[in-house]
Amino acid sequence: MPSTFNVRMDRFYHLPHNAVVVNEFNFLVSKLDPAQKHYKAKDLQRIFLIEQIRADKFRIFHSKPYRNFTEQDPPDKEKLRAKFFALEDAPLCPRHTIPEVYNKIQELGPEDALEWFLQNRRDSFARFVSDPERYYDEFVMTLYTTQKQWKYNWAEFVRDYIQFLSYIGIIPAYYKGWGRENEMSGEAGFVISAELTLVLTIGVLAMIVGLSEVAVAVNTELNDISNAIGSLNQTYIFSGFKGSDSSTSKIKSTYAGSQYNDKVDDCDANTSCDVVCGTASAEG
Repeated sequence: MPSTFNVRMDRFYHLPHNAVVVNEFNFLVSKLDPAQKHYKAKDLQRIFLIEQIRADKFRIFHSKPYRNFTEQDPPDKEKLRAKFFALEDAPLCPRHTIPEVYNKIQELGPEDALEWFLQNRRDSFARFVSDPERYYDEFVMTLYTTQKQWKYNWAEFVRDYIQFLSYIGIIPAYYKGWGRENEMSGEAGFVISAELTLVLTIGVLAMIVGLSEVAVAVNTELNDISNAIGSLNQTYIFSGFKGSDSSTSKIKSTYAGSQYNDKVDDCDANTSCDVVCGTASAEG
């Protein structure tokens, strides 16, 4: 089996969501520390974004978001304008709309609110570029659309690279949580080491064996109870009685006798339907 892999430069690598660009992939791999046993997904999101900003690669790998963060008339301005005007007529804040955006539209009107929105994006990005480590947490919470902060969009970009790194074996695996919030943010997932995967597997197998032993023990004790009940002997006998007047031979009272002989039933002493394996022994 070959010990190397080849990433072709002339094609995209399609994944369940988006795609991987070779140049960005190579850049991101170069920022991973081989000595690190595992990374959390949120750690990779931070590393990849900060390193792209420091190396001035963000504007190359993500040209549209870069333009949205830096230009006076970004590519998404008209799309945002249409949404802002639609939200102006909404009597209540729609479910998936950021309340801060909706409230600003109601306060300033759609045009002025849009200018506020775009200026906020530009200012936030400028601060982040000036000191990525210091302003990372602030920047990822920047309003990017009417529905999402930037961290959700960036999580989707990084998710595809994490999955691709897993598929080709550079990192062991990528696990994600459940629910719409985790699906959008990707922050419930993490990259986990092969050693921990092995430990968890052994733990589950050991638990199965242990539960099997518990089941045998419970069944054995229940079998003892059934044997004790089956050992009870319900045999009985009593004679009848009759009282009469000696002078007139008139019967005064009487009752009939009865008897029952209890025979060994099927399963009374595990003679034909033992459900527990092993030889019985005295319990101390």
